[in-house]
Amino acid sequence: MQEPPASLKILIANIAMIRRTGTQMFVRDLCLGLQKSGHKPMIYSPQLGEIAAEIAASGIPVVNDFSKLPAEPVIIHSNQHSEGLEAFLHFPNVWHISVCHGATSHFNIPLLMPYMGHYVAVDDFCYERLHHTYKIPEHRIRVIYNAVDTDRFQLRDPLPKRPRRALVFSNYAGEYPYLEAVKTACQQLDIELDVVGEGVGNLVTHPEKLLGEYDLVFGKARAALEAMAVGCAVVLCDFAGVGKMVTSNNVSEFRRWNFGRKLLTGSHKPDLIVNQIRRYNADDARKVSKYVRVNATLKAAVEQYIQLYQGVLSQPFPDVSGTEQFRAYVDTMLKLIVDYESANWKSLLPGDVSQGRRKAGARLHLLLAPFRNSDLYRRMIRPIRLRVSKKTDAW
Repeated sequence: MQEPPASLKILIANIAMIRRTGTQMFVRDLCLGLQKSGHKPMIYSPQLGEIAAEIAASGIPVVNDFSKLPAEPVIIHSNQHSEGLEAFLHFPNVWHISVCHGATSHFNIPLLMPYMGHYVAVDDFCYERLHHTYKIPEHRIRVIYNAVDTDRFQLRDPLPKRPRRALVFSNYAGEYPYLEAVKTACQQLDIELDVVGEGVGNLVTHPEKLLGEYDLVFGKARAALEAMAVGCAVVLCDFAGVGKMVTSNNVSEFRRWNFGRKLLTGSHKPDLIVNQIRRYNADDARKVSKYVRVNATLKAAVEQYIQLYQGVLSQPFPDVSGTEQFRAYVDTMLKLIVDYESANWKSLLPGDVSQGRRKAGARLHLLLAPFRNSDLYRRMIRPIRLRVSKKTDAW
């Protein structure tokens, strides 16, 4: 068994590093945590912008071209399918982990390589996708829940007995009509309401300096977690629907679902929002905050990722070529596309496998079009149309 090096060179591949949303903020926090722990994170993304510049200023390499990396990684951590595939095609003999951040998005289709080091789900919804939808064995999946930097998000003073100021904390508020329902509910209860986020042209770069000014926050996922860490009462609410007030009785269960869209089951009706606001309890919100600050820390999450990287690296790399891995990947993708389209396209007769493979081959060419300059692509993808046109399921 090989002992992993004390300082790991970790390449994190992400779809973009331009906006303060989703995985982009996850990557920033993870990289800063890895750097603080003595490791050497590097970031690859085809789209670079403000967040990339912020991370690069801390001494972490951020590139949009693999040739600009200062060193070859010992492990790749990919957050989306396409960028993970790009990293594999460039480093086919490097251990890889695939992290699923979304239970429905096509960006988060797992990278189905037979020798993938491990798969990670950031909540139980993503775990269901990996295990049930894509049939990845349970022992190859680890759940590492999303976390919050409790050093940045400091605890505010105790809340007042009734909420006076509320905040809609979301990048989607201006793009979807739910904001009016929240405004109506707050007006009925004489609560002052502000809105921040990219969708309303009021992007906040340092929410840790703002959240403590509010008693009640409407948000989901990362926004909700940060607000709870500060000590605000939180009603789960965003474009997908209205959820419940987070309480000490449900915070543990809700965290399993990342305080996200699976919990947003109510319609955007003011009376539903009013009912949740009336559950406001300053003492209970303090208990929720204590739970988050003990059980959902960034430091603990970073340690879990480091342990996972080290565990994967302690295994000998399989004696298999990049071409063999890529062939298995292509076969898997072809089967997935055929199965999906057979189930969803009424024009496809269930037994017409050859027609399914022809359509799947064409769709796979489109899926992998960004990788045409790869040597593996040239050797493995271009022949697909000929092979499937001969009505064979074998390579």
